[in-house]
This record gives sequence, C-alpha cells and structure tokens, in this order.
Amino acid sequence: MIGITLNRRDMARIDGMLRDADRRVQRGEELFLLELAALLRREVQGADPKVPAGGKGKGRTYKYASKLRMATVEGMPRAEAAVAVWLKVAASELRAEDVMRTALIVRPKAAAPEYVRVLAQAGIWPADLLPFQVRAEQATVVARHVRPDEAQALRQGIWARRREIAAQLTKAGAPPFELGKGNAAGQRVYVDIAWEVLRGEFGWDGAPARVVWRTALQKVMAHVPVALRKVGDYLLDGKETRFDTTEADTVAWRKVKRGMEFQKVLMPFVKKKV
Repeated sequence: MIGITLNRRDMARIDGMLRDADRRVQRGEELFLLELAALLRREVQGADPKVPAGGKGKGRTYKYASKLRMATVEGMPRAEAAVAVWLKVAASELRAEDVMRTALIVRPKAAAPEYVRVLAQAGIWPADLLPFQVRAEQATVVARHVRPDEAQALRQGIWARRREIAAQLTKAGAPPFELGKGNAAGQRVYVDIAWEVLRGEFGWDGAPARVVWRTALQKVMAHVPVALRKVGDYLLDGKETRFDTTEADTVAWRKVKRGMEFQKVLMPFVKKKV
C-alpha cells in the first residue's frame, strides 16, 4: 500500500492559498496587466517619438513619451482589473496663425449651459467658424491640426447649416455671436496628442511616417506568455517581486474611454508586419 501524506509546511501553504485565493487571483490579473503596460511604456519611451508642439516658434516639437503614465482604471464595466498607459495634456491657447488649419471638438461638462451643448451637437468645428469662445468650466475643447481640404470640408458642412445652428444657439440663450469672425483665437484648447501620434505612426497628412506604437505593441504581445507564467508562479507563492512593474496612478474609466479610438486604430495592425 502506498500512503500519501502532507507535512505541516505543505498544509499551511495550501491553507494559505485557499484562504487568499480570490484576492490573489485578482491581484495576479492586475500585476499581469501592469507588467505589460510597463513594457509598453518603456518601449515607446525608448523610441523617443515627437509630435508637433503649439506655442511660439516654428518647427517646435513635444516629446510626449516622457510624460506617459501608468494607471489602474476605476469604474470600468465588466472588468476585474484594468490598466492604462495614458497622457495628461495641459491646456494652451489657440494661436491666431493656427485657426485656419485647426478643427475643434467641444465636449460639454456636466454643468454646461444648453447653448454649449448645441455647439457640441453641431459636430466638429473649423476653428475659423467658431461662433464664440467656450469657458473652461463649460466644456473641454480639443484641437486637431487638419489639412486644408479637410478644413474646407468641415467649413462647408457647418456653413450649409449655419441658419439652423444659429437659430438653435439663439433659442438656447447663447451670447451674441457671428460665424466667421475669428472668435477662436485665444480659445483654451487641449491639443489632440493621440491624433498627432497617429499621424506620425501612419504618415497621415503628409507627416513623415515612423512606426513606434505598433512595434511596441508587438513586443507586448510577444511577452504575454512570459507574463502568464509569472502569474502562475505568483498564485502559488504570492511573491510580487517577480513582476517587472512600476508605480501606477489611478484614473477614471471615463477618461480612458475617450482614448479608445486610438487603441482601435492600432490594434488591427499589431500582429501584422510593420
């Protein structure tokens, strides 16, 4: 007869695993995602990509990669663990010389007056047709650099509906306004860095193409089996030091959700040759 026994050390280990199983599984998922996010950030930062910068001085660039942050995501539906690599962008004033080649996206805040919501519902605005400036407490205004033909298409779309939009704005109590009077110069805006990164990644709008994010994401995907093995070992002994992570902030799901279009554009290319 063969007897199988457990010594006290093994029994204590199993008891500990069972007692902490749910917590350890959830933490293991988070550590797995943090390791992948840390790798993604390191790869992008190592490539040192740049995008055009606003402000004075022609040809200025912004090294956004050094500002990338890692964060665990709170409030994400149907998820036990979620991690993001994100960039917090500071506001700047739209320069007069950039008005004719800028498109504006108005995102009303909770306390925004109805006329700001009308402005947002009208669509993407060519900056030169913005009827009035929006205050920071009313909305977030996102600025995108666009080609002349794109700006003209947006201009024609808004201009064709100008009477309808003007009537809606007036009914909603908008301040006195007139389309096409250069009202956008000085508007507080947030440059759409994600848009600028994609322009550089794919060479849109005549920008010099330089693959950065797709290469980084491919390396992350290749690292998944390694990170999964670490999770398996962690479930057994609970040692977090095997994971190669960095300290993470916390970010709300609503902020991460706004950047999902960036991810949707990139991911179909990740498993393809770049």
